[in-house]
Amino acid sequence: SEVKKNAPAQDAQLIFNQVDSAGDDHGDNGQFTYPTNQQFQPGIADITSLQIWEHSENLTFRLTFSNLVDPGWHPEYGYQLTYVAIGLDSGPGGAVQIGKNGGTTFPHNFTANRTVYVSGGIQIHDEAGKILAEYMPLDEWGAIGDVSLKQVQFSLPRELFPT
Repeated sequence: SEVKKNAPAQDAQLIFNQVDSAGDDHGDNGQFTYPTNQQFQPGIADITSLQIWEHSENLTFRLTFSNLVDPGWHPEYGYQLTYVAIGLDSGPGGAVQIGKNGGTTFPHNFTANRTVYVSGGIQIHDEAGKILAEYMPLDEWGAIGDVSLKQVQFSLPRELFPT
């Protein structure tokens, strides 16, 4: 198995479906503001849904945003300027801090055994911060983002996630 861009398998089961209201992208304290550069359009940090499908070989993730932009600097990504960390908890232990200089912790005493960092590409880290797998598209055919749908979608090998 490999990290790849694709839709959920026909026989995949939806195991997580979180919907969130649009327009609540101002942080827990209400003080988050977007950078003033015009490329950072409102809504690019506003996740409106996260869906995860499970298949015997893969987990497929689909993130939908209020807005997704592609300034054209790296067309192979399909979008830019949006960055997400997804924490997955599969048992005891786990990381409390969001790595990659996130400067924050997971809320509500959550701990992550795996963290999936999503930007133009993908990195999967274990709880110690070790990179387990990564994907960086080389051309537009491998892009994980679609600004017309305001979505980022990808599949990861099931073996990367302990049960």
